[in-house]
Amino acid sequence: MKRHLFLLLCSLFACVISFAQTNYYTETKVFYETDYIYQCEIDPTDFVVLYNKDYQLTPDDVKFKSTGKTFIPDNEDLDLITHESWLTFRRNFYSIIQNAFSESEKNILKLTPYEIYVDLYFNTETGKVDEVKFSFYKNSAFVFVPVSVYRNIEVQIKRACQFIITEEGKRLNYIYYWDTYKFE
Repeated sequence: MKRHLFLLLCSLFACVISFAQTNYYTETKVFYETDYIYQCEIDPTDFVVLYNKDYQLTPDDVKFKSTGKTFIPDNEDLDLITHESWLTFRRNFYSIIQNAFSESEKNILKLTPYEIYVDLYFNTETGKVDEVKFSFYKNSAFVFVPVSVYRNIEVQIKRACQFIITEEGKRLNYIYYWDTYKFE
């Protein structure tokens, strides 16, 4: 029994060491891949922010199309999307995240006390996701996941996640939504 425990601990240690050698996000930089370019930024709060370099909505505020005034939700939030489309989105979103990582990545991610944050920018005409941005703590296990996995998540979200936009929602230049995921 002691031998099995020792071997298990050695295997886990080796796995952690191998991941520790591949921290992809130690500094602000650009990843130039075959068919996409990803920007990695380390923000002042020690979060890694990762997104497609081609994005344009990310720095812009949510605004009313007709006036250009910034949209500020209040306590009486307008219904910008239908509830049913939100439920469908969440099922698809969680399925995509859960299935995007390899088994070895999932095992390491289960050990981290941190979650991944995913910012989504929805097109108010089509209801589809135009942009996806990932954020995670720089000391989390998410730093050991290559940029190609995040790109795969982005592509799948754009393909499978959509809101039905209400008339109120169509008045905006985009709809911002964020969610999180923690492996357990």
